[in-house]
Amino acid sequence: MEPLFGLIAVLFIVVCIIVWIRKGFSGLLDFLTLPGEQAARLPYEQRGEFLSAAERGFYSVLCEAARARDREAVVMAQVPISQLIKVKRGTEQWRSWHNKIDRKTVDFVVLDGRTFEVVAAVELDDRSHQRADRRQRDAFVEQAMAAAGVKLVRVACRRGYRVQEMVAALGGAGVGDPGDGGPRALGG
Repeated sequence: MEPLFGLIAVLFIVVCIIVWIRKGFSGLLDFLTLPGEQAARLPYEQRGEFLSAAERGFYSVLCEAARARDREAVVMAQVPISQLIKVKRGTEQWRSWHNKIDRKTVDFVVLDGRTFEVVAAVELDDRSHQRADRRQRDAFVEQAMAAAGVKLVRVACRRGYRVQEMVAALGGAGVGDPGDGGPRALGG
């Protein structure tokens, strides 16, 4: 038993030396650190609230309105646009067009509860949407969503929302029914 223990110790030391030579001292520390301890050293923390107070207030009304149209409707928050639309296959400069939608999100998406197809994307426009850079971003998102046939509903941020107004804004938007292709505004 003792020779086996000695052999294991020597192998461990050799592996540590190889790791140190290849990856340096920090690599050796990573190798010797247990997974839980390694995670504790990573520089991340929880963001806190996923939705702002305004978004949370709107979310409950949007859910009620979506379910008035379709009892099984699903409302998702903070959805990446690249999960809703994609660049057509064979498009020249595909990567460049994809990068324009990558890392952009819409505030909410209403999905058909049976098929999970997109009924409408919903943007809650607070004061930040008045900035020039944000208006430019919003105009591009509106054009991209219209080109892909995804209905976009814009809602002005305010103190309260009426379910019936939201039902009307979602309107007859069924799956694959983007209306006139342009954004529909609610409030102001």
